[in-house]
Amino acid sequence: MGLKTRVTAKVVDLFSHSEKPLEHTDQYGGDHGLFGPDSISWEVLGDVSSFVGGIRALLIQAAHPEVAAGVAEHSAYREDPLGRLSRTAFYVTSMTYGAIPETDHAVEMVRRAHAGVSGVSERGRPYSANSPEYGAWVHNTLTDSFLHAFQVFKRPTTEEEADRFVAEQSIIGEKMG
Repeated sequence: MGLKTRVTAKVVDLFSHSEKPLEHTDQYGGDHGLFGPDSISWEVLGDVSSFVGGIRALLIQAAHPEVAAGVAEHSAYREDPLGRLSRTAFYVTSMTYGAIPETDHAVEMVRRAHAGVSGVSERGRPYSANSPEYGAWVHNTLTDSFLHAFQVFKRPTTEEEADRFVAEQSIIGEKMG
């Protein structure tokens, strides 16, 4: 077993803390979900570099005061530091590879989890995790970070591939609202 295979297996195991994504995908037959096997999203997010991208995204997300307040005040990240990353990985996997019913389920899970996440940040601004503004920030940091990590650690993309990835990921952003 090569080094990349071993590292990939360890990374997948490390972040396998939540419900198994796509456990029931086979029951949906040929439903390739939002993208399908020929999409750039399947290529980018199927690479182990996406885990680095996920970590990068979380760090950038924390730069937004209201997003950071929501995480600090409503998340168990201190007790379970890999839990949030694992749940994000579940969501990304479901949205990327899941059949349409699975993507709908993932969106509903996120909305439910975020329903009670609201408050006022240290700078006195109200926040709600289901706010389109903050959702867009989180979504865009994920999109940028996944693409950047792929380009750095896997291979450079053409401008057309990068644009296609962003366009595909915007479908997820629209679905989230």
